[in-house]
Amino acid sequence: MDYIVPGNNVALAHGVFSAYVPTNQLEGYIQATAYICYVIVYVSLAIFWYNLVKTVKELEEKKNG
Repeated sequence: MDYIVPGNNVALAHGVFSAYVPTNQLEGYIQATAYICYVIVYVSLAIFWYNLVKTVKELEEKKNG
């Protein structure tokens, strides 16, 4: 692993935090972030559709009742 000297100053001054992280570990972080985003999107869509169906049912019941 190659460190930028002095690494702390580079990281703080220029935001080059990848100086401390190996490439394969960085790729793992990106992949994990993508999976977390997928889960959030799918759960959000499921909640949206559930609430949409529930609202439409309530409106239909009001209309018919």
